[in-house]
Amino acid sequence: MKQKIYIVLVILISLLFASPVLAQSIDQVLLLAPEQRFQEGDSFEVKVIGSVTTPINGMELYLTYEPDCIKVGEITSQKMSGFGRTDIGGTIVAAFTQLGGQPFSGELELLSIQVQALKSCQTALSLEGTYLISSLPDGMTQTVDTMVGEPVLLQIQSI
Repeated sequence: MKQKIYIVLVILISLLFASPVLAQSIDQVLLLAPEQRFQEGDSFEVKVIGSVTTPINGMELYLTYEPDCIKVGEITSQKMSGFGRTDIGGTIVAAFTQLGGQPFSGELELLSIQVQALKSCQTALSLEGTYLISSLPDGMTQTVDTMVGEPVLLQIQSI
């Protein structure tokens, strides 16, 4: 009986110390809107927030939305420059890179997305995927495994 208790204690202690290490190794990206209810014609900003443990110097973004309900405008970053954007029927693919400087990490705002409410509807702005880019010592790049947050649900009301 004592041996079973000892084994259970060893497993519990190992899980206790292993959990923080696992949590720190996952990079996460999510969308954050100032609120969820807007009037037709309202303009607002949605932020792309990252919890980035691996130093990065670029990213690729896959965003979906309903073009009849909202208009996605400029996408900007304080740390990176945009170098390509494709917007086809409610799907945006945009790429950003850091020109010079040191790779960055931490809890931070990666991008700012300008959005305009077009008509009364319930819709979502969804981050379908992101690829965070990290430079290797030899000058090559690698993508970083990233967990993506839930869509931002928006309710647009008539004026």
